[in-house]
Amino acid sequence: MVFKESSVLEAGREMTEFATPWGKVGLGICYDMRFPELAMVAARRGCIAMVYPGAFNTTTGPLHWELLVRARAVDNQIFVAACSPARDPEAGYQAWGHSMVADPYARVIATMEEGEGMVYADIDLKLIEEVRKAVPVYEQRRFDVYPDVARGSGANDYSYGGGSNMDAKPSFTSNQSGGWMNSTSGGGDDDNKTRGGYKNQTLRPVTIKQLTDVTPVKDDSPIMIDNEEIKQVTFIGVVRSFSRQQVNLNYSVEDGTGKIDVRVWSNEDEPEDIDPGVMEGRYVRVYGDLKFFNGKRHVSAHKVRPVVDHNEIAYHGMEAIYVHLTKTRGVAPGLQKNSAAAAAAGITTQSAYAPAGGNAFGQIGGGVSGVTPAQAAVLEAMKITPCGHEGMSVIAINNLLANRFSPDQIQSAIQWLIGEGHLYNTIDDNHVQTTNMM
Repeated sequence: MVFKESSVLEAGREMTEFATPWGKVGLGICYDMRFPELAMVAARRGCIAMVYPGAFNTTTGPLHWELLVRARAVDNQIFVAACSPARDPEAGYQAWGHSMVADPYARVIATMEEGEGMVYADIDLKLIEEVRKAVPVYEQRRFDVYPDVARGSGANDYSYGGGSNMDAKPSFTSNQSGGWMNSTSGGGDDDNKTRGGYKNQTLRPVTIKQLTDVTPVKDDSPIMIDNEEIKQVTFIGVVRSFSRQQVNLNYSVEDGTGKIDVRVWSNEDEPEDIDPGVMEGRYVRVYGDLKFFNGKRHVSAHKVRPVVDHNEIAYHGMEAIYVHLTKTRGVAPGLQKNSAAAAAAGITTQSAYAPAGGNAFGQIGGGVSGVTPAQAAVLEAMKITPCGHEGMSVIAINNLLANRFSPDQIQSAIQWLIGEGHLYNTIDDNHVQTTNMM
């Protein structure tokens, strides 16, 4: 008997990462565990963990499942979680089970047997720093002797295996689950048809009506707003209702244009993960992805925080309108094309879309509301400086803004922008890229 997964699945063409309030997490699937390069590149780009859903069988499972989880953890000094289906004695395919989590020391800190259940593990991010100081492999790699796989075959190539042989589809036989053979059928993902690529990891300010007007999609088909594919969104609204389920928090949020469900994955044994400022009747800002399940839509939130300055509500509304107009009508006439000098001098510019006397959209920082001058200057520096997938180095940002801000102010601004989802680390902690690619 032969199982040919390429009949129903296609190989990915880009690495997948997703943001959380605690840091970025890399995502692989089953057979990806066997390739150290994927986890290595993710770790070098700032991921704190790798997650692998997988279905090794009862032959490859006892041989390699735990071994590979621990290997990827110790190789990259990150946390690694592997999730397996439970074993069904009546099914034709027998999964190994044994979902588990390993820490950066390669210790298995949580696991289970082959039956149904849920694995919980406490993730202490300080452990990553501790391990990397104790065993400083990140500082002692010899790229003068061997190549840096994080750069792939080209300077900005982050595709699997440096982008070689990407048209091959994988398949496996019944006795090789978790092990693949190249298929000659060719093909591969179309970058224009799948979500999650690098170019789509932008943070888009929206109204809830824009989300409710989106045409429902299936699987990983693109989600479109204003004829542009979007991934992460942010909006502000009032919490109208709240409920806690076994594994998530459910909010109903309304902003005057519509209402939508917001889900935050959680652990019922940890009530402290609910921000006390997030409650019914309060304004909140939501960061997350629009999802569809069983024909219904919701936002899977990375973060929900209370709005403490009500000016942010007005700023966000204008920001969402400005981005919508820019996407549908183009850049406003008269808008300054190069505001580098303004960023250096601390001058705000006026957008033709802004109301008279206001500067909500043309303000330094690309229209991001509620930011300090240092934070706005960092965003503007990122916006007007050409940079590839590696982003911009912190040193370069310091050099551009040295005449206005101290290194501590710039570093603090960068950390805040990362925490709020406006920037993210790329190849290491000293390189950042903006999520607003407009």
